[in-house]
Amino acid sequence: MGGYAEELGISVAKETIEKGIIWNNVESFNIIDGKEEYKAYYEAILDFAPDFIGGKYLMKTSILKNRRKSIISKILIIIIWILLSYFIDNEIIFPRIGSTLNSLIDIVKSPPKFLNIVWYSLLRSIVGFAISLFLAIIMGGSFLASLRLYII
Repeated sequence: MGGYAEELGISVAKETIEKGIIWNNVESFNIIDGKEEYKAYYEAILDFAPDFIGGKYLMKTSILKNRRKSIISKILIIIIWILLSYFIDNEIIFPRIGSTLNSLIDIVKSPPKFLNIVWYSLLRSIVGFAISLFLAIIMGGSFLASLRLYII
């Protein structure tokens, strides 16, 4: 298979493919037996998109698409926020984006207040995790106990 990959001009060296097969514990079958399947697979990929093999095609398109989606989704969230705060028109229920940013700047400007808020947020997260872990252990134990009773 490594030799065939070199024939097709795949960027991975023959030795790398052969070592990878051994390291991944794929020694239970003879590679020659699967040569036709691999040949059909590589040819299908090469017919579809030659740049796909070696990662060039996949990286180039996915990075650009993800960046565009990321920017568009953030802009969409901000627009929805502005519209909802305009229609709800209640600073307590749904504050405007400007007042939220002003509050954030005020919090960050005073270090003791900021550190206090971060500390209590972290503490709430740890307590929530501990409660969830405790309940999961109890429910898992009760499930195992009921399973043992059902089997017996």
